[in-house]
Amino acid sequence: MTEAEVEQRVSSFLDGFFADETAVAEHELGFMDENGLQKPEIDYLKMRQFIFTAFNNLKEMDLTIADGLVGKMHKDITNLVEFYKEFKKKIKIANLVYQRDFLPSVREYQELNDDKVLTEGKINQYKHIASATQHELDEIAISKEKVDEAKVKMLRRRNVDSLFNLDKSKEHHKEVMIELTALEESMKGLFFEMFESYCNEYTTAFEEIINTKMFYFEKLLWHIAERSSGVRKFFDDAGIKGSYSTKTYLNYYLRNINIEKSKTNEWHRYLHSLLKVLD
Repeated sequence: MTEAEVEQRVSSFLDGFFADETAVAEHELGFMDENGLQKPEIDYLKMRQFIFTAFNNLKEMDLTIADGLVGKMHKDITNLVEFYKEFKKKIKIANLVYQRDFLPSVREYQELNDDKVLTEGKINQYKHIASATQHELDEIAISKEKVDEAKVKMLRRRNVDSLFNLDKSKEHHKEVMIELTALEESMKGLFFEMFESYCNEYTTAFEEIINTKMFYFEKLLWHIAERSSGVRKFFDDAGIKGSYSTKTYLNYYLRNINIEKSKTNEWHRYLHSLLKVLD
């Protein structure tokens, strides 16, 4: 196959392999474009874990926080994150995808592989015939009974034929394996190059989608929270000063977090790293 033919085969396969990702990305990016959603300058994707923590805490102050659009956006982003995680798992097994899924989809490869399997079956068959025939000849040789020359001649002819066919099958198998390996190698480089290109494209797309949705979710969350009497009471009772925002709540959270009872020290370091993002 020419390089252009290989590229067409690989492209067709990857379009199918990433069909779900294409559908989701096109839908989400189309929605963002149609509604003029702006991409945030801050990395809200990195802040997702804490913003969701804030969301859960605000819900405890006022259950209605999770009603309406805020709750729908939280669910939507959660589903997108899970979809993205599955995508990341999917792209870690490129070698398996190439061997297990792509190669069998190539007609020329499958024909050669079928030939290989058929030839291996013949090799085993001729080995069995040769072994069984030789065993029978050996039994006749040590037997004290009168030798049936016609039978011996027939067995010898069968043994010669089976050994001849065995050699032919082994030689054919060697030729098929050379062709099979050559075809596999000829497609491998372009496959992994294009696979990586698809992976990078969808990684960028999903991170942009989640980041943008987190930006609007965070803004809406604090917009609703500021109008909640339960949240305002909590801020007043706790002496929290400043705007109703992730940064204000993060500073309060860090002042009051019990490191010993927090999830891990890594969580504490993560929270401090968010201050640099927000500054």
